[in-house]
Amino acid sequence: METYHRAFGVYGIIGDEHALVVTKKFGGPYTNRYDLPGGSLADGEPLLAAIRREIQEETGLIPTELTQLGITSFRYPWQFKQWRMNQHLAVFYRVTRTTGQLA
Repeated sequence: METYHRAFGVYGIIGDEHALVVTKKFGGPYTNRYDLPGGSLADGEPLLAAIRREIQEETGLIPTELTQLGITSFRYPWQFKQWRMNQHLAVFYRVTRTTGQLA
């Protein structure tokens, strides 16, 4: 039997046809990889609060207009700690307006 890690996160798509905002991971299983800004929810945190918090923490930008694009679930081989498979549920948002400065 495969040992699954289960992840749930929110992710923001910020950019246009010329550029996309991504973050570089410095810890955990994604070290030295690039990802959309986003991450896990805090206990009891609503989705919109989580995506706003994650984007601000990771980029310095504060999303003021965003739309939920959809949700997907996928699984893949995962060699991290005791897990051998990862099942990830991801909620994606299109961010069309922000304030603040890109860090």
